[in-house]
Amino acid sequence: MWLLILIPLLTGAISYYMAAQAPVVSTATAEIMLGNFQDSILTNDKLMVEKLKTEKYLQELTSSEEDFSNMSVELKEGKILILSLTDEDKNRAEERLNLVIDSLLSESEAVYEQKEKMLKKQVEDMEEHNPGAESLPKLTDELLNLRETEIHQEMSVNTSDGGSVKRGVFGVIVGLMLNVFILAVPEIFRD
Repeated sequence: MWLLILIPLLTGAISYYMAAQAPVVSTATAEIMLGNFQDSILTNDKLMVEKLKTEKYLQELTSSEEDFSNMSVELKEGKILILSLTDEDKNRAEERLNLVIDSLLSESEAVYEQKEKMLKKQVEDMEEHNPGAESLPKLTDELLNLRETEIHQEMSVNTSDGGSVKRGVFGVIVGLMLNVFILAVPEIFRD
C-alpha cells in the first residue's frame, strides 16, 4: 500500500524538480513592415530575411559586437518581417531586439528620405520646365504612395519557465498509471 502511494508522489516530485532546473527563456518578438521606396536591399523582403539571419550583417547594421546567433527572422504576407530574439534574460532580449529594430529603421529612414527628396525635386523640375509632361502624374502618384519601413506590431516579450507545475502533475499521472500497471499485471497473468 505504501509503495502505491509513494510511486505517484515520487514521479511527480522528480518531474517537478527536473522541470524547475530548466533555464527560464525569454523571447522578444516584433513585426516590421518594409517600405516601398524601391531600394534594392531594404525593401526586398526575401533578401532582407536572408541578410537579417546572418550575424555579420546584424553586427554591421547595429555597429556592435553583440551575439545575434539566437535571432530568427520569418517572412509574412505583405512584406512583413517577424523578428524574434531569445535570451535567458528578459531585459537583454528586449534591448538586443530593440537595437536591431532601431538600427534597421534608421538606415531605412535615411534611404527613404533620399528617395523622397529626389522625387520631389523631379516633380518640381518637371512642373517648372515641362508642366504638361505625361510622366508628371506618374511621378506625383509615386511620391504620394511612398511608404517607409515601419513597425507593424510592437514588441512583446514572452517568458517560458519549463512548466514545472504541469510537469509535476504529469509525473503524478504517470505514477498513477504505474500503480494501475503494477496492480493489473499480476491479475492478468494469474488467469
